[in-house]
Amino acid sequence: MVLGDEHGDHGVEGFDAAIEQLEIAYRRSLASNKADYQLTDGQLESLNQALASFNSASIKKRLTEQLLAQYQERPMQTVLSLQSDKIAAKFRRYEGIASAPRQREKMDHYIANMDEHPFSDTRLGLVRALKEATHAATIAALIQAQADVDTAVALDMASAEYISPSDSQGVLLWQRTLEQNYLEHFNRLGDGYQMFVYRWINNNDLRKHVELLQDKNVQWFMETALQALREVLQRQREQLVEELAP
Repeated sequence: MVLGDEHGDHGVEGFDAAIEQLEIAYRRSLASNKADYQLTDGQLESLNQALASFNSASIKKRLTEQLLAQYQERPMQTVLSLQSDKIAAKFRRYEGIASAPRQREKMDHYIANMDEHPFSDTRLGLVRALKEATHAATIAALIQAQADVDTAVALDMASAEYISPSDSQGVLLWQRTLEQNYLEHFNRLGDGYQMFVYRWINNNDLRKHVELLQDKNVQWFMETALQALREVLQRQREQLVEELAP
């Protein structure tokens, strides 16, 4: 699955897509918060250079290294089998279509008019099982909360206020609170987003894909990759603080 902007949907292959969205999340957080600070051109330049370390290529490289360090053959082979699975390929195709910019207006209209697209309890249950199996909302919440906190830390340091970096426990508590809020937000929005993306996929294929993703080996990979992403992003924050320190 693919990370779907604020709808927060992606999956096994979707860690790459999620990381691609990181840069967008950081740009949005910076754009929405920098007006609260009186930054000189020099301070803004330093800030942009420091945040540039949160680029998708760098994060992907670190995440891959982290996962390879925890390599287990059976789970990885199961995950790799998804690449050749015909039903999984169908899901990736529709996810790719839905992620195109021109689809955004169609998706918003579809979600706003859900009453015109009745679906059964069986369909809703399968969609929610898919969301749970991919940890979609959890990954999306982590990324958005991380971006919000990191840009706030960077703004504090670049403006010489030094509020956030001086209270590391407070920063972590703030991030956990944000993450929980985003998780609740993405869980509310996820049904409509997934109904739109997979509207042409029948229940039989949806059920088979869910069962494949619920495999204990796939779940091991998902949970391991999620924890690895947390650790990689935390190290990136530490690097950010070092770069902005006077």
